[in-house]
Amino acid sequence: MRETLSYFPGAVKTEHIHVFVVDRLNGETVEAALVGEGELAQASLERSFDLSKSEDGSPPWQQMGFSRPPRKVVSIRLSDGTDLQAIFYLDPVWNIASGAVVSFVARTVAVQNGPDGDLSTIEPSTMTPMSYVALAAKRMQFVRELSGDSAETLPSIAVHLPISFNGLSHSSARMNILADLKKLADGRTSRLFVEITDIPVGLPQVRLSEIIAQLKPFARGVLVRAPHGPIDMRWDRCGAVGMIATVDGRKTEREEIARIERFAADTAKMGMVASLYGVRTRSITLAAWAAGVRLLAGDHVTEEFGNTLTAQRFFVRDLYRAASATV
Repeated sequence: MRETLSYFPGAVKTEHIHVFVVDRLNGETVEAALVGEGELAQASLERSFDLSKSEDGSPPWQQMGFSRPPRKVVSIRLSDGTDLQAIFYLDPVWNIASGAVVSFVARTVAVQNGPDGDLSTIEPSTMTPMSYVALAAKRMQFVRELSGDSAETLPSIAVHLPISFNGLSHSSARMNILADLKKLADGRTSRLFVEITDIPVGLPQVRLSEIIAQLKPFARGVLVRAPHGPIDMRWDRCGAVGMIATVDGRKTEREEIARIERFAADTAKMGMVASLYGVRTRSITLAAWAAGVRLLAGDHVTEEFGNTLTAQRFFVRDLYRAASATV
């Protein structure tokens, strides 16, 4: 607020402000209660990292209940005239094998106004290729702003940049994305990973290899977010350095653990790095670690690691740090 006010009047002068909350009616009179300094201080504290409703279609800043403020919120006018709001923030990616968090994935929540005025998340299948281009451009701008004009201003972390296959499958849209990616990669290639998302089931390896070959020059490595279900083993020569599975909330924990074990084994046969996103519980996290998954990201990792954008050592024992501190 101070920065915003400074922008318009040119300066900000400190004043004592009394905050009141209207809490009752006395006949036709409105009465309010003074908010004390202790209540204001308590309200400014971060809430717990609860992202459990991040995929239920609710507006993330209203109902999701997560304390991490969005790193950036932008509005995008789509080709059909509708307005899309995109919220960008970063989640830590835990490299279990190295015992450290050195990279962060740029997560995006995209919402739009419904017919009744309520906000709802956007289904990827309903977006046009050029809509993906606009969203990808804003996401790359977000990553560029994090590192400033030069990658030297953010030397200690790498960023995972998701790009939807739906924006890469059409030549005109792909050329626009590659042009933006080339600008982003200038001086940042060694600290940039590209993740291809929304890959359809049964995509031929030749088609996937063609897209990965075009992305490779601009990133340290290209990873593939695999669809739910068994991995297509024909992708073993597609050129990706790793496969990413996402926790399927529709399955029981026992079914999910069995799926993670199969995924890790299949990825190892393909000679790739196994990653798992969307982990929300300690049991799934430990099961992935035991199965040989190398990279983990999700709400549980974020809760235990914290909301910092610096590379830090992080071991399995750190998952019990908060619990042991309260004993």
